[in-house]
Amino acid sequence: MHINLAKREQQRRTISDLLEGDIPFGFHYQPIVDLERGLVAGYEALARFPAEIASSPDQVFRVAGDLGRRADLESVVLRSAFWERSKLPPKCFLTINAGPSLLLSRQWQQLLKEIGHFGGTVFEITEDEPIHDYSILRSRLDQIREAGGHIAVDDTGAGYASLKHVMELRPNFIKLDRFFVGGCHKEPARSSLIEMMGTMASR
Repeated sequence: MHINLAKREQQRRTISDLLEGDIPFGFHYQPIVDLERGLVAGYEALARFPAEIASSPDQVFRVAGDLGRRADLESVVLRSAFWERSKLPPKCFLTINAGPSLLLSRQWQQLLKEIGHFGGTVFEITEDEPIHDYSILRSRLDQIREAGGHIAVDDTGAGYASLKHVMELRPNFIKLDRFFVGGCHKEPARSSLIEMMGTMASR
């Protein structure tokens, strides 16, 4: 019991230090390539935290969620990523992860007021949190679109939930699960399925 309480307190301090800027974090920018033009069209900003506090970024966000601070942490990360956008090459868009808990929070409304315009930014809706009310979430996505941003859904095709996300959220971009992409140049069935999903998302 004492060990668990001590661990919990350490986690709480770590998240608080991240939120207050006492523990620095950065980003890995993963290029997104336009295959038709053979050019880098954008970059996905992936948060990276010091290795000594967690084995992976997902673990940090999961702990923050357990402590009721996920929206706080996501807002700090999103704000930092957005202000880093000016460092990208011209005409490249930036993709940022955003979970339902952030988009439905008061922190999101504050970010919307602070940043105001999301031109050249794609918000990728993460799938590690359940969506209980699509209608409310759609209203938040409308705010993003009205501010010039775009929406993406990750791991499309990996299961029923991801296909439901596409139908309910009507994203501008879908990121196919790697199962469908691997070897698609050799298998006509996979290529046809990719084309079908692209058609579905565009309607």
